[in-house]
Amino acid sequence: MHLAPVRAARQLSELKAEIGMFKPFASSLATLSLISGAAGAACSRPLDPDQPSPQASLEWMVLNEINAAYFDRSEPMNRPALVAKVPEGVITPVDISHDGVDDWLVDYTDSGLVYCGTGGCLRSLYVSIPEGGYVLAFNDQSFDFAITTRASETVIDTIVHPVMCRPMNDNCAYSFAWDPDLQRLVERPNSRNETLISSSFGILAGPEEDAPQVPESAPSALQARWRQTAAACPSTVSEGSFNIAHAKIDSIPDLDGDGVRDWQYVQANGCDRGNGTIGEATPFMIYLARPGDEVILAFTSQPGEQPVYDISTSPAGLISNPDCEYDQPCRNERLRWDAVLSGFGRAGSDQSRPPAR
Repeated sequence: MHLAPVRAARQLSELKAEIGMFKPFASSLATLSLISGAAGAACSRPLDPDQPSPQASLEWMVLNEINAAYFDRSEPMNRPALVAKVPEGVITPVDISHDGVDDWLVDYTDSGLVYCGTGGCLRSLYVSIPEGGYVLAFNDQSFDFAITTRASETVIDTIVHPVMCRPMNDNCAYSFAWDPDLQRLVERPNSRNETLISSSFGILAGPEEDAPQVPESAPSALQARWRQTAAACPSTVSEGSFNIAHAKIDSIPDLDGDGVRDWQYVQANGCDRGNGTIGEATPFMIYLARPGDEVILAFTSQPGEQPVYDISTSPAGLISNPDCEYDQPCRNERLRWDAVLSGFGRAGSDQSRPPAR
């Protein structure tokens, strides 16, 4: 059994569960379509006078979360005074899409809520789109979230939980930029110009709330597989109840040079047995996007290996990353798409090392 990947998978699962605890009002996120498709934020678009402004809607969301945190139906009189003003610095207008309409960052660091954990504090980024309304483009924990400019492009630099990087390390950094055509954040070299991507951190491939849902943007074949492979797992903390283990589907950088993002599929490790294990290691699978809604299975790893993507080139390179321990070098088995063979061929082997402290 591959112990390191299983430990990493468990750590990642625990981190996502921790993040899920910080999203008790998931339905309000959907309502923030945002804040209604007619409400496009601010200055350059006329607002429906019957709809609240984007800022007012976000204030409502945050105040709802703050006040509801103290609510106990069995003791409704036992609570502090109603909070009527959002703490300074929680809601900030930012400019990510450069369309003349304010985008919005909700940073829960100073909200007074327990929305911080081992991966930092929750940040939610809403980006305006041309047809009106907003996209929830980022919704995750991070230790740092900085909006900066590199090579005339607006870039978001984050420092995140060590488990999000390969090798796992305390200087795990990811960067993103807004793609107006895809209406989502896409990967960029980080602030240290490192180009290996090993997590879909921060980018919403699909809702990850208490009841996971299949990513709506995923091809129908992967959605069907996601539903068919769900497993009911007995709860290790609540006798007689069950949890549902789901596969993970992520949009990944283009790997075959057709200019279209491809797909990663990782089957759930199985049920938590309550003894520190979460089942056997599973492989990851790479599906290449094809015209329409089609995909083809192009690669299946060995069980327990982890996917990494090198975005230093276009198309990106695929790395199948075997076992490696925390803060230790990882052996990279590099693969490249071969259009003639219609498959991934070996392109060499090297090591990725943790960044210098």
